[in-house]
Order: sequence, then C-alpha cells, then structure tokens
Amino acid sequence: MHGFLAAVLFITAAFTASFVKMTQDVGGNFTPVVTVRSNKVLGVEAEAPQAILLVVNTGDQTIINSAIPIQAGDTVLSALSRAVVEAKIKIETKKYEFGTIVNQLGDKVGGTDGKYWLYSVNGQDANIGADQYKLEGGELISFRFATS
Repeated sequence: MHGFLAAVLFITAAFTASFVKMTQDVGGNFTPVVTVRSNKVLGVEAEAPQAILLVVNTGDQTIINSAIPIQAGDTVLSALSRAVVEAKIKIETKKYEFGTIVNQLGDKVGGTDGKYWLYSVNGQDANIGADQYKLEGGELISFRFATS
C-alpha cells in the first residue's frame, strides 16, 4: 500500500486534481480506484512532468503499482517496458496486424489456464495493441492476467 500512496502523492503533485476512493468487492477485498484530471484536460499549461499510474496484477499479487513519468510519443507499451526494466520483471510481447500485445509479465505467460494479459485505460478495456495506444498523461493503466 505504501507504493500506491507514494504514486498518489506523485500524481497529486503533477496534476491539478486526483481523487482516490477504495471499493470493496463481495469477497471483502479492497481496490483503489483513482480518477485523475490532468492540467492538459483542464486547459491549463502543465508545468509539472506528465505521468500515468500503472498497475500490473498477476491475479495473485500486484507486481507494479507506481506513477510512471511519460515522454513525448509514449504508448502504453513503451511506458510499461520502462517500468518492467526498472522493476527487473521479464516481459515478452507478440506482434499482430492490430498491434503488439503483452504475452508475458514475470512468470505469467498468456494462454496459461485460458488467461491472458489484458489492459484497460481509465477502467475501459482497450481494443488495440499496447503499442498503438498513445498516452497523454493522467491515465490509469491497469494490466491484469485474466480470462478474456
């Protein structure tokens, strides 16, 4: 949880407004829900570096939960790639006509038990490859190892 709070503090410094609330599922597990509005969205020139909140969950544990500064031209895949290098987590991708997908993060390989690496942006499942989604800053990117 400390990593999550540090990420929220970083994002709060970089953005005009951040809202965090905890939701509880039927099993009693709490999940942080982050809503971020960037200076860019509000029409104010951003002086602070732009960032995203990246969460990677294997189904067993959260292996990444941090604010990732983004650079011009960044995609979901390029930001994820920098984060996994820093965290020393193995990544494997596969390229298709529609774009590149994440096939492996850590020891979780796509196709195992009918599970694959899926990602969402601001709570909405993505329908394009991770290399195709251009980041603007302020997004919540969530990767989860789950059935599709």
